[in-house]
Amino acid sequence: MVKAMATYSSYSSDDLRGVDPVQLGLHGFCFVAARILADAHPEAGWWRLTDNGDHPFAHVFVCIDGEARDVRGKRTANVMAEELRDTDPDIGLLSKKRTSAREVEEYFRHKNYSREQLQAVREVLTEHLGNQPGGL
Repeated sequence: MVKAMATYSSYSSDDLRGVDPVQLGLHGFCFVAARILADAHPEAGWWRLTDNGDHPFAHVFVCIDGEARDVRGKRTANVMAEELRDTDPDIGLLSKKRTSAREVEEYFRHKNYSREQLQAVREVLTEHLGNQPGGL
């Protein structure tokens, strides 16, 4: 199990460039992947998976043309939720809730990632997302 949100804050920007992009996008930086996708698709709707308790933003993704997308590409919110529950036993039943870019940014701001860390993750995730079938 990966508890990345706690551990990635200590990584240097160079270290982050060496982390698997899927791990970054699923465990701590889903908000960056969602931002990249939303920037490429201004019509995208913002969504989050929440357990309505300790994990209000367990995962963030966007919907583009009615299809949910995250770091792994097009897949259902249910598949995303199953994967989260499989990797983190602290997460219970998750529900899909509409959100906004502003709410996401406000929630993740307290993680205190440096500008350099966020830029490194953005570079890694942009390349990864651009290489998916259909690209960004």
